[in-house]
Amino acid sequence: MSQMSRYIDLLNQWSQSKWVESIFKWGKPTLIYGSIFLPFSYFFSHDTRMFGSISFGLLIAIMMVRPLTEVFPEVLLFRKVLSIRRALGIAMGMTALTHGLGSYYYSLAHTWGFLVDPKMPYFYGGIAVIFSTLLLITSNNSSVALLGKKWKWLHRCIYIIFYMVCVHVAFLGHRGVD
Repeated sequence: MSQMSRYIDLLNQWSQSKWVESIFKWGKPTLIYGSIFLPFSYFFSHDTRMFGSISFGLLIAIMMVRPLTEVFPEVLLFRKVLSIRRALGIAMGMTALTHGLGSYYYSLAHTWGFLVDPKMPYFYGGIAVIFSTLLLITSNNSSVALLGKKWKWLHRCIYIIFYMVCVHVAFLGHRGVD
């Protein structure tokens, strides 16, 4: 047995433990229903960077889980994360929306000029928030049935979101995600 096979076996054993099973059993409803309350938590913490960082981390997880599942089909953990990808998307959308609205309300002092100037990082963040909101609104079974094949096309906008967020973060540079 190769070293890689041993690691995969250990990871699969850990993935089947009761502790991990309960995390994935309760993770989906917790992510969905818990993210509904995220905007209210902003009243207690005006740290927009925190919401931006969480949103970016969730976005990377959403983008990486499908390729990792296809490259390593024998790893059960990737399949489990893939099963809650929609819930991760809803949580990402809510944190992105909270980050965007919070940044606009507190940091930008209600000026639209920051949002329409392509030289400003907020322009790219704003585009990402708009697309994230569209995906958030359509992340349900009713929208899948209503939109049909167009739903999949719409949800491929996750790539636009990813690139816009990367430009947003790159423009902010050492200042961090505001």
